[in-house]
Amino acid sequence: MVATKSISFRYLAVLTLCGHACRYCGDEATTIDHIMPRRLGGRDHEKNLTAACSRCNSVKGTRRLPIELERDLLAEAHIRIDDVKRLAAVIQSQRDMARLRRKNLGSAGAVALPS
Repeated sequence: MVATKSISFRYLAVLTLCGHACRYCGDEATTIDHIMPRRLGGRDHEKNLTAACSRCNSVKGTRRLPIELERDLLAEAHIRIDDVKRLAAVIQSQRDMARLRRKNLGSAGAVALPS
């Protein structure tokens, strides 16, 4: 039996917002890397995560990146977080609108579909 790792929404969001592209080499990203390694005090938070291919993630390991690259990746992550928050607000608004429409239709809300 093969063990599968549960992938959290935030990991999927990071992969999606990075276009499933490795931020180091541009190949297809299949993993998430901590920009500032947790071993060195980096947090397990979206602002410290970036998409990476398995090879780059493995090569980087628990080392720090050159400061310029680290700073750029952290800045990109902050921008992505703002996008995620805006997207989440839009989705929540759409859900609220749909819920309100369903409530207003009530039991008499059977809608005849055109044939």
